[in-house]
Amino acid sequence: LAKHGLGLVPRVNNQRLSFVGVHDLVKAIALVLNDTSVEHRTYFVTNDLATTTVDIWKEVARSLNKKIALIKIPQSLLFLTMKMNTLLGHLGKECVFDKKYYDQLNAEAWTCSSDLIKTDFDWKASESLSAALDKTTQSYKQLGWI
Repeated sequence: LAKHGLGLVPRVNNQRLSFVGVHDLVKAIALVLNDTSVEHRTYFVTNDLATTTVDIWKEVARSLNKKIALIKIPQSLLFLTMKMNTLLGHLGKECVFDKKYYDQLNAEAWTCSSDLIKTDFDWKASESLSAALDKTTQSYKQLGWI
């Protein structure tokens, strides 16, 4: 959609989100994989700065050097789409947009903290949203996807 100058956002809110660049994620995974401790912990990996759905679209537009019109999808349309997809899922069709996804879109925020991995491994995200999206844009261009 961004390639065509469009971005979709749920109308209900400007959802706060955690993010991490793939390079930072890979570094974190490598640290955890090499851990020899007996404490089997779950680590959340994120940049210290949360963002919003609208800010992500703004950064995508900047990275693509393109204007992107944000289309706010009414909650009623999201709900109807979820119900139709769920019905199709019961009929054996692939269902991507189910109740779980609907609830995720309507949540006020999806944020987490990297405090535990910072403490245990001295890890910290170094890549900003802008830098991560710029790398993604370059990769997509090299692959001919945009």
